[in-house]
Amino acid sequence: MLSFSLLSCDPIIYLDTNGQKKHNLNCDCGTIEVSSAVLTANLGILIKPIAINGYLEVDTDSLKIVLLPEEKYQDTKIYSSYNNEKINGKFVFEKNKNLYIGFENLDFNLVPPIKSNPPSIMILPCGYIKCHDKPLITDTIRIEFKQ
Repeated sequence: MLSFSLLSCDPIIYLDTNGQKKHNLNCDCGTIEVSSAVLTANLGILIKPIAINGYLEVDTDSLKIVLLPEEKYQDTKIYSSYNNEKINGKFVFEKNKNLYIGFENLDFNLVPPIKSNPPSIMILPCGYIKCHDKPLITDTIRIEFKQ
């Protein structure tokens, strides 16, 4: 019998989302969980349905994100993927499938120590995810690295 294990030296760094590891958005259509992490210098925001009892609509053109400090990240491209495929436009967010916000050309070095003003992401109130034509993101969601 041959067995082996694969070890990775790349740490996963979980980022604070509104001061917590996970942040829930609740509405009449259900609950979704927002979390973020860095793996191998790639930052991603995972949006996962916890309990959907209706349907949620996603409109990728409505996403409003600010990367801080803005001057450092002005060349960064933001994309959405759903079920491991990049997507654009509007679609229905189904149960048991995850939505992911990714970043291209993002030099998000989180190796400690970060001196001052750690990099952060702000998802602004927008119609990116809606329930019965009402936006779920009604307050700013702040994602940041805390030492």
